[in-house]
Amino acid sequence: MNVFFTKAACCAAVAAIIGTAFAGEATGSRCVKLDNEKQLTLAANGIAECEIVVPEGSSPTSKFAARELQSFLEQSTGAKIPITDKAAGSRIAIIIGDNTLSAAAGIEVKKLPRDSFVIRAAGNRIYIAGRDDLKADPRKTVNDEIWGQLYERGTLFGVYDFLERFAGVRFYFPGPTGTIVPQHKTLSVPAMDIVDHPDYTVRELSIYSGAWYEPGQPNDGLAGRNLSSYRLRGRTDYIPNCHGLARLGYLTRFGTSHPEYFALMDNGQRHNNPALPMPGQLCFSSGVREEIYKDAEAFLTGKTAEQRGVKTERFGYCWDASGFQPGYFNIMPNDSLYECTCPECRKHFSKGPQAVSDFIWGFAVDTAERLKKNGIPGYVTMMAYPPYLNLPNVKIPDNMLVMVAERGPWNESLPEIQAKDDREIAGWVKKTGGRVWLWTYANKEGGLGIPGIPSLTPNCIGSYFKRHKENIFGAKLQTEVDQYIFNYLNFYVFSKVAWDNSTDVAALLNEHYRLMFGPAADTMHKIYERFEGIWLKKIADKPVDTPTGPACLGPSEYELWNKIYSPEEIASLTALFDLAEKQTADDPEALKRVKFIRSNFLDDIVKKAREYNAKKGAIADLIFNVKDVPPGGKITLDGKLDDPAWKNSAVMLLSPFNQGKMPVKTTVRGLKDKDYIYFAFDCEEPEMKNIIASRRDNDDPNIWRDSSVEIFLNPSGDRKKYYQILVNAAGCISDLQNEKIGSGSGPADWTWNSDAIAKTVREDGRWTMEIAIPVKKLPGFNQEGFPANFNRNRILDKGNDYITLYTWSPFLRNGFHDLQNFGSLRFGEIKEETSILDNGDFSAPLHGRMLGEWYGDEAKNMKPGQSFSIDKATSVKGGQSLKLTNQGPGKTGFVQYLPQMKPNTKYRVSCYVKTENIKPLNNLVGGVCIRVYSDKNHFFPATSWYTGTMPWEKCSAEFTSGPDSNIKEKSYLCLNIINADGAAWFDDVKLSEIK
Repeated sequence: MNVFFTKAACCAAVAAIIGTAFAGEATGSRCVKLDNEKQLTLAANGIAECEIVVPEGSSPTSKFAARELQSFLEQSTGAKIPITDKAAGSRIAIIIGDNTLSAAAGIEVKKLPRDSFVIRAAGNRIYIAGRDDLKADPRKTVNDEIWGQLYERGTLFGVYDFLERFAGVRFYFPGPTGTIVPQHKTLSVPAMDIVDHPDYTVRELSIYSGAWYEPGQPNDGLAGRNLSSYRLRGRTDYIPNCHGLARLGYLTRFGTSHPEYFALMDNGQRHNNPALPMPGQLCFSSGVREEIYKDAEAFLTGKTAEQRGVKTERFGYCWDASGFQPGYFNIMPNDSLYECTCPECRKHFSKGPQAVSDFIWGFAVDTAERLKKNGIPGYVTMMAYPPYLNLPNVKIPDNMLVMVAERGPWNESLPEIQAKDDREIAGWVKKTGGRVWLWTYANKEGGLGIPGIPSLTPNCIGSYFKRHKENIFGAKLQTEVDQYIFNYLNFYVFSKVAWDNSTDVAALLNEHYRLMFGPAADTMHKIYERFEGIWLKKIADKPVDTPTGPACLGPSEYELWNKIYSPEEIASLTALFDLAEKQTADDPEALKRVKFIRSNFLDDIVKKAREYNAKKGAIADLIFNVKDVPPGGKITLDGKLDDPAWKNSAVMLLSPFNQGKMPVKTTVRGLKDKDYIYFAFDCEEPEMKNIIASRRDNDDPNIWRDSSVEIFLNPSGDRKKYYQILVNAAGCISDLQNEKIGSGSGPADWTWNSDAIAKTVREDGRWTMEIAIPVKKLPGFNQEGFPANFNRNRILDKGNDYITLYTWSPFLRNGFHDLQNFGSLRFGEIKEETSILDNGDFSAPLHGRMLGEWYGDEAKNMKPGQSFSIDKATSVKGGQSLKLTNQGPGKTGFVQYLPQMKPNTKYRVSCYVKTENIKPLNNLVGGVCIRVYSDKNHFFPATSWYTGTMPWEKCSAEFTSGPDSNIKEKSYLCLNIINADGAAWFDDVKLSEIK
């Protein structure tokens, strides 16, 4: 028999866990006492033996908590359990919230720290009460105000604890698939006296990241995300520590009047152009320090943003909630800290990482000390973050709270790196004289931003946050992701460990597999372990520190689909899921969950692998024909592009990077002789007076900040070692060699010299460049051709198009250095496949519904939502593509007749296709396809037309025309969206006879 708490003992336990502030002060021990010999029956044989009591005047949070309790107890027992405002006295009464009844039972919630609760049995009553915000609106469970979720809800947490502890409910993710509700014909609970609280006061998750898994939910599942935060007992308050200085509207306030407040860039411009990346970087040697102090003083003493003139471009006059909360002022600099080049700042930034950290922390500490000296209440918050992660040589005052940015759990399988991070955390704990809290990164971003790949890592998350329980008072687990469901078990384990640091993670996970998958528990356990092992040891195993925080290089696409999620690995996972479905064939609920996980975790991997294989063919077909300089021809390097030899060279058009807008055109030409390979760039520029083109020394690494072009060459064809040559509009050159490491690159070797000669000319409306690159300086030069890419950085000193990036290959995934997705140079004459189609690259002008020999429906025949147009912002070849849109039943098509098509003849049709949100209509076969009519229809793909969203993919197939082609009816080719909503793009359409 367990010893049952007396009332006096319970009161002592409450007193033991009282905290004095949210920011991590000690809260004592949790107290759990159960008397198993005294059972309280809540339902018997499906009949309610209890009622839920919410007295009049109860908080909205208590009322919502009562509804949650009622819902899950009814699902568990099948009984109808009433909610009433008065206890009847004849049955077990579950009293919810802080009210006169709970107070009479000796429960003083005001003495509880935030997020704590009491669950106590006394006679035939059970009390569940915690501190609640009386102003809380119950609609906050479903509204669209994310910041509105920050209110106290200790009673609600108590209800969830009661359901988990006594009814066995498990909240893995919202909805019946992810919520386990065990069935109890009779449900009895032991008499209890429980006082509980979270071990970590900060428990923050990226609940609002990733597409929601339930289709058709308003605001991408916002209601479900909020419920998930509640049921996981997530954060109820927020200590702001996220680039607060970027949230004070300094650009709006001082961009024109005080340009000296902003960092001086190496091109002589100030960082006060709103179109710059991460705009508004500050000069910490300027008068902006005084403005920062005044803003902090104003906020912490209750002044309005308008009184200080704090006006942000997005929200108007306001104190941005992500940087400023009552009692907390965040002084963290803008993301991607730009190191100001003014003389005073350079004294610090030029001396290395320690001097940088001393300088930035010195500014922050000076502000905090001044506030303290002047008697201003509250905390200044600051993050230890690259490049000011080093422990500074300044004392941290007691009115400053420090958050430490570390990659966190995803380094658990990298002991040497994790040991370094652990030392940094320990150093900050010692520096601050107490525990800190963490910002950790389990992010699918940058090199890890691979759509469709699960980032499921619950074991390492549990291990990491248990290890640090003596050092921290909480953490943010930043988990940016493409699909919310990839994070569900990461969230669950983090939340359980954050609430109770003694949680047995292995037991927690084993319970999850058993409850979710029943007979397939062991098989699904293996699948989950496989996903975690692949992610940590083969995908996220190359961490790096960047100006925007810890990140990771990630694998190349070749490595991902040939070595990691190889055909063999996908086949093995498929076999495991097949086995799990077989094992659960007689358990409908478990089978449903196995299929749900398969659909959300494996099916996308299979789809992405298929897309990769299709893209390989498209990349192989992306060829730039560099012909020989004609006999007697000569290239005079003067930048003018007027040599006759250029007239017969192939012309290649650059497209906007990431398929953005294309305000200007950029073309590239190429030629070759035995000693040199030549390229010519023609960069259209209507804003010539505004381009940035500094005179720079050779190999200046910041040349990319100018209007410039870049040439990437991989002469050996190994798609590993490559050479980069950058030329700005002033004719200055920087060149380097590098090597691919996963999705990133190793450190650049600036000692390599191309010995290239480049000349530029600036004219009205354009600038041009000619370059000659010695073949002998390109080791392993393949005389047939090799991978290459060409780029342009359009950089202006003002205007809406301040920076626009262009590329030749439309397949780049990880920036300009994405060597796996370069196109290829081919030297000499190339025999082109002859197509019987006219204008297959859609380069002809559109006149009404006519585009060369193509035509679309007349406007009068088109329904609302149907359209065709030329899109110059995305293409594979030729610089523009055909875009079709369709809404509702029917089809949108673009047609070309085929008078040259012969009967009984073999043809190859090929085309590049890109889609966006193609959704077939209910009960109709629909999607995107290419249809060739000879004397009957030939569809490509033949089945499973393109749906959803996919990048450029090449469709290629062979068929034989019918015997009556062009006899009874004209033959034609049609590009179609049929019985589906959405948009599709087509480019480089060919129809060729196979001889």
